[in-house]
Amino acid sequence: MFLVIDRSDGRGLSFPGGLAMPWETAEEAMRREVSEETGLQVKHSTQLFEYSSSADIPVMLTVFAVEADGDPKDSWEGSPVWLPLTDIQPRLLPSQKEIPDHLP
Repeated sequence: MFLVIDRSDGRGLSFPGGLAMPWETAEEAMRREVSEETGLQVKHSTQLFEYSSSADIPVMLTVFAVEADGDPKDSWEGSPVWLPLTDIQPRLLPSQKEIPDHLP
């Protein structure tokens, strides 16, 4: 099972994440975004891989495996939901469609 955001903008599902501020590392941005979007606090993380996509707009994505504490909470971006990859893949944002193919 994977935690994704059922987006409030109607664009489908996305893994928690977002833009890094210029002063943030990829890990710092991930920790902030997970907290903002899900209410969870990251306890441990491992960077898995990076890739670039121009499916929507040009972006560089850094993907982490994360252990977190807390109870998921809705945010303005949407509702966190636990789903199997088979349910996630058809509804993922275009820029994130590659992620399931590279997960261990």
